[in-house]
Formats: sequence, C-alpha cells, structure tokens
Amino acid sequence: MNDKRSDLSPLVTQRALLLRVFWGLALLVVALLVVIPVAKVLIPWFLPLLGVLVLLALVLYTVQSGSLDWLRGLVLPALAVLSALILGGLAVALTDQTVWAAVPDLFRTPGPVLKAVWDSMAAAYSALFQGSIGNLGDVTRGLEAWWVGGDTKPILSAARPISESLVLSVPYILSGLAVALGFRAGLFNIGVEGQFVIGGLCAVVVGFAVKGLPAIIHLPLSMLAGAAAGGIWAAIPGYLKAKTGAHEVINTIMMNYVAFRLIEWLLREPLEASQGTHRTADVLSTAVLPRFFPHPLRLHLGFVLALLIAAAVYWFLFKTTWGFEL
Repeated sequence: MNDKRSDLSPLVTQRALLLRVFWGLALLVVALLVVIPVAKVLIPWFLPLLGVLVLLALVLYTVQSGSLDWLRGLVLPALAVLSALILGGLAVALTDQTVWAAVPDLFRTPGPVLKAVWDSMAAAYSALFQGSIGNLGDVTRGLEAWWVGGDTKPILSAARPISESLVLSVPYILSGLAVALGFRAGLFNIGVEGQFVIGGLCAVVVGFAVKGLPAIIHLPLSMLAGAAAGGIWAAIPGYLKAKTGAHEVINTIMMNYVAFRLIEWLLREPLEASQGTHRTADVLSTAVLPRFFPHPLRLHLGFVLALLIAAAVYWFLFKTTWGFEL
C-alpha cells in the first residue's frame, strides 16, 4: 500500500501544480475580460491565453487520469488531416505559375523555389482558414467594438465564416451517421447522397405545402417526412439485396443518379415555383429551424440536433446490445 502511495505522490504533486497554473490562467482570462474595455492593448492576448488554457486543461486531464489512452483516438485522425494538408498543399503549389517560374533555378538556388512553394501553400490555407473559420483580426476588432461601444455588428460579421461552416456541417454529420450504421452492419451504403437529396426535397415539400399547422407540429413533421423519404429511398436497394442478392454498392450508386434526375425533373416541372427558376416555393416560417443569432449568422437548431443524434448513435452502437449485435 505504501509503495502504491509513493508511486502516486509525483502524480499528485504535478496535478496540484497544474491546478494552480490552470486557475491562475483562468483568473487572468477573466481579468482580461474585465479590463479590455479600459486597456485595448490587451485584446490581442485574449485568444492566445484562452488557447493555452484549453491545452493546459487537456494536460491536467491527462495527469489526473494517469494515462494517455484518450489520445490514441486522436492519432489516426490527426495523421489523416496532416496527410491531406500536405498533399493538398503540394497540389496547390503544382498549379501555381509563380512556383513553376522559379523551378528552372531549383538545383542552382533552391531557396526561392522552396519559398515560392511555401508562400503558395500558406496563401491557400490562409484563405481556406479565413473563409471557413474567420479572420482573427476581424474577431479582435469585433470584440473590441462589442466591449467598448456595445456594437454587435462587427463581431457578428466576423463570426459569419464559422457560422456558415457549422451550418454546412449539419447535412454531412447526419449523412455520415446514416452511413456509419450501415457500415457497422457490414453494408456499404454508397447512395447516401441520393437519399439526402430525396429526403431534403420531401422535407421542403411538407414545409411549404402543408399549411395551418403551428411550428411545434409543422417543424417536426417536415423533419420526419425528410427522414422517412430518405429511409424509403435507401430501402429500395436494401430490398433488392435481401430478395435477389443484388450487390448494395452497385444499386446504391445507381440510385444516386436516379435521385439526381428525378430532382431535376421535379424542380423544372411540377414543383417549380415560377418559370425558369428551378426552385420550389419558400418554406413556411413554421417549418424553419430557429436561429441562435441575428443576421447575418445562420447557425440554427439543426447543428445542436445533429450533435445530439451523433451522441445517440454512439450510445446505440457501443452501449446497447442491439448495437453490438449489428
């Protein structure tokens, strides 16, 4: 027992030290929030300190648990992202005329070529970051305007890129969960794109065609209609697989093209709102997901629902008997 306590004593000491540093940084972040309106020069330090605070919290969790096992699930995704960034950066550099202009001098003076490659990759990923996450300078100025003058327009405008990214992530999250269930059962659902557009169109049709319902009924009804339509579309290759043994990969791929052409015809003929627009009528306000923030941010309840559904699917797959039996 004494040996076990002696083995744990360094861990306890490290945890106590990290706790003091953690709470010190936390108080510093809170102090920055208080003094930012008075001392504008401290604004650029807020986000870096917040990032350090998050990293320290992760280290503290690791020390407290006494293991790095929780990091194992991050290694492969991190390597996948790193590989994608490297390959994508090389593809960008290979299509940049500035890089090719410096290539003839590669063996004589490789420095300018490497600099051109780096500048090309940095410019591309900087634009990608600012377009999907936002400009840190705009965020800083938006926070300053909010704290000093109470003007929310700059910070809302600066947060628009991350808001749009989260909005666009919702269908990908839900589609990925649908595919994950099939993969868990050993079935390869390659037709999720067609199922998504069919389900989306049916949800929209219920959203503008069904009238006179309160939002508490109309909104769930539209979502359920979309889910049911996507499920029925996915059931067609499933039925063919069960009855005839037809391979689900081929069937689901073919169903994608059927869905695309069907959607095109519906938007040009029976469901077209006005001639030449190729779009449906607007969804009624009672079937629109509520937004969390004012214009121009479009982040809505669907993002929270997607996260909750992801948690529910995880619980079903890994915490229930049915999930293990798939």
